[in-house]
Amino acid sequence: MTPWEYASRYLPVQVPRSQGLAEIYPIDISHYHLGAPTAAKDQILGAMSDHFASNQRKNASYRLTLRVNGLPVEFASRDELIPSLNAFWGKGTPEDCQIVLHLALTLGGIKPNQLQSWADTNLGLDCNGFVGNYLFHEVQQNGWQQAPGKTEIGPSTTIDEYFKRWVQDPILDLSHVIPGRMHLIVRVDDNGLVIPRCSGGKVGHIAITQPGESMNQSFVTDTMGFYDKETADLGMYNKFALRTVESGGPVKGVQKNWMVFVQPYKVKGVFEVRRDHIHMLDKVRIAPLRAGPG
Repeated sequence: MTPWEYASRYLPVQVPRSQGLAEIYPIDISHYHLGAPTAAKDQILGAMSDHFASNQRKNASYRLTLRVNGLPVEFASRDELIPSLNAFWGKGTPEDCQIVLHLALTLGGIKPNQLQSWADTNLGLDCNGFVGNYLFHEVQQNGWQQAPGKTEIGPSTTIDEYFKRWVQDPILDLSHVIPGRMHLIVRVDDNGLVIPRCSGGKVGHIAITQPGESMNQSFVTDTMGFYDKETADLGMYNKFALRTVESGGPVKGVQKNWMVFVQPYKVKGVFEVRRDHIHMLDKVRIAPLRAGPG
C-alpha cells in the first residue's frame, strides 16, 4: 500500500451506525490536529466508563462489540479502548478513528448528521501522526491493535529520530533522487539541523513521497496560463518536483502536494522548496527510506 493509498483510508473512514452493517457513514479525517485534545476526549472517556460500569454491574462478563474494518471486535473494559483515543491527539490510525467515531454515535449522543462536523472539530492528524502510522502499521505490517514499544518508532516519535533511524544517507544532489523509491522529507532550521518538534518558533514537519510520481520540469505542461505565472513568480516553474503525502497545517490536514525544489540552500544537502497547495518557502532535507528502522 502506497502512502496515498494509506491516506485514503482516512478519506473517509467507514463508521457503522450500530453493530450491524445496515448503515455506514463515510467520515473524512481531513483536518490537521497538533497538540492537546479537545474536551470531547474526556466526554467520550466518561461515557465509556459509565457504559462498562453500568453493564458489568449486571453482567460481569459483558463485552462491548464494535465493528472495525467491517469485522466485530470485542472490548472487555474501558482500558482496552483508551489507546484509540490517540485520535484526539492527531496520532490515530484509521481504525482508531473508526472506533472513536463509533463511540461518539453509540455512547456520546452525537447524531449521524453531526458526525462530520464533530470529527472536523475534535479529530485529525499531525505530520508524524500520519507518517508514523504508515511506517509502523503498513510498511512494518504491525496490526492495528499493536502499539509501538518504548524503543520503536511510532506516530509520537520526534522527527529527527525518524530521519536518524528510517533513512539512508541524506541526498546532497537532486540528481541522485530515484523517484520510484519512497523518501522522507523533513524541515530543517537555518543551520540545516532537523527540527525535532519546535525550534526557534518553527514547528517541525515530515512528509513522505509517493513512489513513481515526479516532474523534472514542474508545471510546464497541463496547467492554465494564470497558474503558470503564479508558480513562475514563486520560483516553482520548470524545476524538479516530487509528489508528497503529508498532513500539513494549519487546517487542511492529509493531502497530496507537489513539492517543488526551488533551489539549493547555502547549507549542503538542504533545499528550498514550495508546495502547490502550501506556497510558503520551506527548507528541507531529503533521504531515501530504508526497508525498516535501524
